[in-house]
Amino acid sequence: MSIKLCIALWVTFNVLGFIVFCQSSAADESAPLTKEQVFALLPTGIDMDINDANKYHKLKEYGSRSYPALVEILKDADDNLLIGRIFAVFIGAKGDKTIAVNAVKGIINKFRGKNTYDAVKVRWYAARTLGKIGKPDDIPALNELVNDNDEMVRVTAIRAVAELRKKEDNP
Repeated sequence: MSIKLCIALWVTFNVLGFIVFCQSSAADESAPLTKEQVFALLPTGIDMDINDANKYHKLKEYGSRSYPALVEILKDADDNLLIGRIFAVFIGAKGDKTIAVNAVKGIINKFRGKNTYDAVKVRWYAARTLGKIGKPDDIPALNELVNDNDEMVRVTAIRAVAELRKKEDNP
């Protein structure tokens, strides 16, 4: 198969998938997105092109409508890049962050005590995300990360606790 054919098939697949997504999501503007709809918008590769970036921003615009599907994806996720991108959606999306905060806490528990590169990176993402979207009540979840084995995770958790304490002082 030639390179040109491969590129043409890839472009066609992405465009058609996005069109189907747009048509199916237009049916009910308040319904939660399905896992398939979210996967159609969630970049999974290391590099993001302009098409990926546009889909990613669209996913953020859906806000909390995307959270149930993102939580389902997180249950099986162990790739730090995918988890980091989901957490970035949680940070940038509109709406109630309660589901997102609970999902981040679940990821902290899932990766507790694991010292692989991916696990450390995920705990770092989790600390950063809780600092951005959490509330002062979420500080206990960060206390565990303040004592993490990895320095990068500890520093990020300390900063996140400080951010949440600022929210406590200035609601």
